[in-house]
Amino acid sequence: LDRNNNGKIESLEFGYQVWDNGRLIELDLTYNKDIIMKKDNPSALDPANYRLTVIPDNIGDLDALKILKLKDNKFTSIPESIGNLTKLEKIVLEYNYLSSLPNSIGNLINLEELVINYNQLTFLPETIGDLISLKKLFSSNNKLEYLPESFGNLNKLEWLYINDNELASLPESISDLENLNMLNLNDNLLSGLPAS
Repeated sequence: LDRNNNGKIESLEFGYQVWDNGRLIELDLTYNKDIIMKKDNPSALDPANYRLTVIPDNIGDLDALKILKLKDNKFTSIPESIGNLTKLEKIVLEYNYLSSLPNSIGNLINLEELVINYNQLTFLPETIGDLISLKKLFSSNNKLEYLPESFGNLNKLEWLYINDNELASLPESISDLENLNMLNLNDNLLSGLPAS
């Protein structure tokens, strides 16, 4: 990661970044085992764990950001300030240790794709229904026990993957998802579907 070989990783060397007119519009801090190599042996992985554990509150200051990828780290929570990123179109949080999402996630009115597979989520906040631009939601391999009634407000939703959870029922409002093309409910605890 130390591209200029000065012995430290500076902010512009951290992760994958795309800038437009001096504004950061894409940030990828995915843990990439393919680039974490031993300095003296490029064919071997460094045994040190470089996964990130904390997302700073000031991430909310990146108000031009459109794409944020934080895959395969060790995050247990997301700061409320994430709700300030109202230009976000895609956020990838899969393969972390998240047990909940902040209520402010509902502020992301331009979000089209939310990827939260492989976490520890037992519920989604009621504010998820405020994501009026959401087209794709991937929430497989969590521990979701229910979906909020506000789910029916996601009328642009086209893809919904909520397989491998612990859902015992679905909200009646799921019938309001008129643009839904793909629905995966495999491996849940469902004994039936809503009459709607």
